Amino acid sequence: MAYIELQVETFDTGLVFGIFECSSVTGGMKKVIAEGAELRYDNIFIRDAMGIPEIMNFTITVAPNVAGGVIAGIIANWIYDKLKGKNVERIMIDRKEVQIEKGEITKVISEKIEREINR
Repeated sequence: MAYIELQVETFDTGLVFGIFECSSVTGGMKKVIAEGAELRYDNIFIRDAMGIPEIMNFTITVAPNVAGGVIAGIIANWIYDKLKGKNVERIMIDRKEVQIEKGEITKVISEKIEREINR
């Protein structure tokens, strides 16, 4: 099993609802990204100061029986589609800042899956 931390810093207060495609989201809520890959909403940090983004934390779980490169591309496309055009300041995948670009997201996720599943 591979566990991937995803952190999204955003000024879009409704982004989490768009990600889960519903009007109410609670900690621990899960969404299937693809067969063998699931997103869990962990928490959100809301700051009261002006000009500082909210920080949403998620965990992506990838089953060990899926093809790492293929599922990484599917997950990356899904993340990119949910974030493109939104007011996102930055994303972090396993504490590494990643450009909101399909290729970059795929690379980081693929490396993480390979490390976790092949250890």
